[in-house]
Amino acid sequence: MNHVVDSTQFSSGRFPAVDALGSGTADSWLRLVAIRRRLWVSALVLLGPIGLLVFVLLACFAVDGPPGFLPVSRDSIARQQRDRRRSIVAIVTLMAAAGAGVVAAYRAGTGVEELTWLAFGCFALAYVLLIRHLLFQHPRASIVRGGAIRLSGVSPAFVDACMEATSAAPQRRKTAAL
Repeated sequence: MNHVVDSTQFSSGRFPAVDALGSGTADSWLRLVAIRRRLWVSALVLLGPIGLLVFVLLACFAVDGPPGFLPVSRDSIARQQRDRRRSIVAIVTLMAAAGAGVVAAYRAGTGVEELTWLAFGCFALAYVLLIRHLLFQHPRASIVRGGAIRLSGVSPAFVDACMEATSAAPQRRKTAAL
């Protein structure tokens, strides 16, 4: 789910103690850096492996937003790391299969076309898994107009707790003023 928060709330980590990645209570913090989403940078992914490499380099070194913290549980961090490892193993295995298919296609005298298509399919599947891993597998923070921060990939329970806390804040201020 997506949720928009104030940049000062994001920087200070003033969130309810609800896990941002799951539905339990939070007992740790996850550090994120908010970035500005630029459409042309995301379009580089469509240019193939070279565009993906340039996209990764720009995403790593062109960070221009404020850092912030999200409440998480240790279980959700472990689950996220396990999913990340599985994705990387799948990507490396498919790339190795693609490389083996290309080598076998050039060494074989017959069936070259089938092996080439198999290698191409393995490479394409690995590319799709890599894009999924880089763009959609973990929570992200991006800067939107007005300096607000959009949190993507957070749990619905976290969004509900944040909305409940922000709607209760004006009520607390009114009763404190009386």
